[in-house]
Amino acid sequence: METDEMIARIRAAIQRRVAVCDAEGKAAQKAKWLAEERALTLPSHAEALARINFAPEALEGMAIYVTQKVRRMVSAFLGVGGPDPYTTTVLCNAAELGATIRNQAMRASLTDKLPTDEKLSLRRKASDGTAQTQASSTRQALIALGAAHVEGGGRHAALKIDFGHPFVAKLVQE
Repeated sequence: METDEMIARIRAAIQRRVAVCDAEGKAAQKAKWLAEERALTLPSHAEALARINFAPEALEGMAIYVTQKVRRMVSAFLGVGGPDPYTTTVLCNAAELGATIRNQAMRASLTDKLPTDEKLSLRRKASDGTAQTQASSTRQALIALGAAHVEGGGRHAALKIDFGHPFVAKLVQE
């Protein structure tokens, strides 16, 4: 897909989110979506997303926090920002676990309050609620970028991360 088409499709998808915010009277949420639109429609960001065949329509089903993670990963790839620390922690632990990380290990990566049998070299000190939210949004962002997929289901579900994906490769290299 060409950069101009990616920009138009990102803008259209986010404008549909903005319209919902308008209809529901959510001005603060609208402002966040508009900020993400400004960033993701920069030619450099849109070009990077086009190169990985990102589907802009995925933005319509994303929470704003997932969209922010997508934008931060694109910015980090381009060298104009960094990923959030929660994503970095999950990626580093997944790399040490052989590219596959179970849901429980993702959460345990993000909170030292959750016991785990996994050997995790990095553990953040967030609350369990924060860990749940961050694990979920990290999973969704990586999947939306085509950098991961879920294997298995239920208690055995695990995220298989593609460390050859250009965005992920750049993030774990730093």
